[in-house]
Amino acid sequence: MKIKLLLLLLAIGLTAQAQTWLWPIDGHKANDNVLYVPQQHINGELNLDELFIGGEEDAQILSPENATVSSFSLTYLQSLSYLTTFSIDGKFSIEDNLKNVKAELDTKRFDPDYLTGSISLRLDDGRKIHLTGFIPERYFKTGEQIQRGQTLGTLHRSYCKIRKPSIMVSVSTRDNKPSDPMTSFGLHTTFIQPKEEIVKETFTADEAKEDFSKIMAVLKEAYPSLYDVVTPDQFSQFEQEINSELADGIDRPSLYKIMRRLEGFVHDSHISLYPDRHAKNNGYMPQIFFGWYGDSCVVTMTRKEYSEYVGRRIARISGIAADSIRNYHLPLIGNYDAAVESVKEEVLAYQCNYNSNGYWDHTIEFADGEKRSFKGSPSTGRLSGFSEHTYLGYLMQNMQQTRRMLNDSTAYLGLNTFVLNETATDEIVNYIDSISKASVPNLIVDVRNNRGGDVKVLNRILSTLLNEASRNKGAMNWVPKRGNYTSFKDCCLNYTDDMEIFPEYEPMPDGNGYYSIDEDCKQVEPDSTVQYHGKIYVLTNAGSCSAATIFPAEILRNRRGVVVGRETATAYHYMTALKFADIRLPNSGFQFQIPLVRIIYDTTQNERIPYGRGVIPDYPVEITRREIFEAPDSILTYALNLIAEGKYLEGEDPFADSDKEPHSKTRLWWIALGAALILGISGWGISRRRKIVNLTKEQQ
Repeated sequence: MKIKLLLLLLAIGLTAQAQTWLWPIDGHKANDNVLYVPQQHINGELNLDELFIGGEEDAQILSPENATVSSFSLTYLQSLSYLTTFSIDGKFSIEDNLKNVKAELDTKRFDPDYLTGSISLRLDDGRKIHLTGFIPERYFKTGEQIQRGQTLGTLHRSYCKIRKPSIMVSVSTRDNKPSDPMTSFGLHTTFIQPKEEIVKETFTADEAKEDFSKIMAVLKEAYPSLYDVVTPDQFSQFEQEINSELADGIDRPSLYKIMRRLEGFVHDSHISLYPDRHAKNNGYMPQIFFGWYGDSCVVTMTRKEYSEYVGRRIARISGIAADSIRNYHLPLIGNYDAAVESVKEEVLAYQCNYNSNGYWDHTIEFADGEKRSFKGSPSTGRLSGFSEHTYLGYLMQNMQQTRRMLNDSTAYLGLNTFVLNETATDEIVNYIDSISKASVPNLIVDVRNNRGGDVKVLNRILSTLLNEASRNKGAMNWVPKRGNYTSFKDCCLNYTDDMEIFPEYEPMPDGNGYYSIDEDCKQVEPDSTVQYHGKIYVLTNAGSCSAATIFPAEILRNRRGVVVGRETATAYHYMTALKFADIRLPNSGFQFQIPLVRIIYDTTQNERIPYGRGVIPDYPVEITRREIFEAPDSILTYALNLIAEGKYLEGEDPFADSDKEPHSKTRLWWIALGAALILGISGWGISRRRKIVNLTKEQQ
């Protein structure tokens, strides 16, 4: 009997041993370099069901078990509860796929270094192992058989909040519910089975109002620039209007549209409303885009098979008059600061749309009487399949890091992001050094469609262009309180309502909030070895955000060059960024990203740039019909004409007088005074009533 029992125990042990998965990083054993397990926090964000494993970059990633490829993509993990995937085109190399997707990334939201490979492997029992954080060695077809121990690629980065190379491992059940990622590797598990999420398609008035009041409370308490965007009366009026609309309950798509209206109402270049991950129409995109040029609504971009419609005038869209669509669209436009005008102008000019049925289907009635339907199509996450000879098509093909000579006297430096590693930054500095040594007289720096990035990278590049230390502008970071935001209770994913988020911030001398002066706020000193002394022309547009607003601002403020193009999306005097609250609403699950720190760039007040506006170019370039439909680079052409005509800095320095005054005072006193001026005038930047339009089939 004892022998039988021992044999049984031995058989059980062998079975358990056989079922233990292979550790996914080659050369290591289970439990090596575990960074985070379920129920641990990652920078304040609770990790529920992921296993993060570190290792040496370029270490081989192995399949933990025999499996079948279920999905294969490039992925960007924006938070532990939200990710964006990009399809991989098997006709191209992995390197080219990465390059193409990075060129189209919105770098305000995405750090290209954390774009990575992701694969799902289906086991015989129906479970799936999901691996994210590697550079694939090749294209993997869905349905392909993968062997235990087979090399999948090399270790990369899995999540932007984890700076070390790492891979993220998660497991789901046959019916796609989260499962334990630890036990099968032989680890003691910390995974807790979550309660089943119920996705609601309709909401009672109380449920809808609870979600709406939650996000409104967060904005009121934690978003420090609220009253630069709206007045308290406007905010209260908007709240009353929406609550009246929710009085009888609402369905999911309609509630999401209200959240979009809120995003447009309280617009900020750093506020984001994430797509509804439970929407039934996820993964669809329109076949056709349109915009307004003058009083005419025209087709601005289509899929290539419909390119003959580009430029055609539109009378109605899905039975609704084009003017009504425009009025509907205006309040939905967000992602710009305070009183910036360029973003609305550019969006209305060439990238509007109307999602009438949720699947981007359109019936277009053209001005000449033709009527045609366009079905929405599955999205690849890219615009590469669209017409090329349009402004949008042009932008998609010209968002690269580019360095070249345009002619014998003019160098060009294209910067589509400031999210750069040290090697890439050194390459840019070396290029500036080379044109300096060659005495190239003119440099064009292009930060159009640059969504920002690392201020340290920005300052490194600026240090080679500023011939003197940057002017003292009273720069600082400001928050209304150090933490303990009661509005975060039961809705904030990365901070608790009793957490002190800014313990290092000091009280303002006037008692109005708390401030910090970190390294990024200090003056930029000229580089001791690399210095460019020629003329600088900076190209900007409504896609220039965050650090890509600071760059032209520094050039303008220090009288070091001229700005050519269009107003930036981020305000000149301040931006709201640095730290963000990830808000998930309790009933709908809709998610917002709300910036928490007001970064005051310049306390100077004068007529050159009105408070609340972005960086306004020295040489503005208007949007033209030819630019929209034929895609010539009118801004670059204008800059080249300025160089040919010898036009550069003109008139008096608008900041000269204000720069003489504060330096006899102490720095902190000046910062407090300047900040008080900036904070005190919050709310006057946009004083007009923003009309909220409910679109109906009218104006037949």
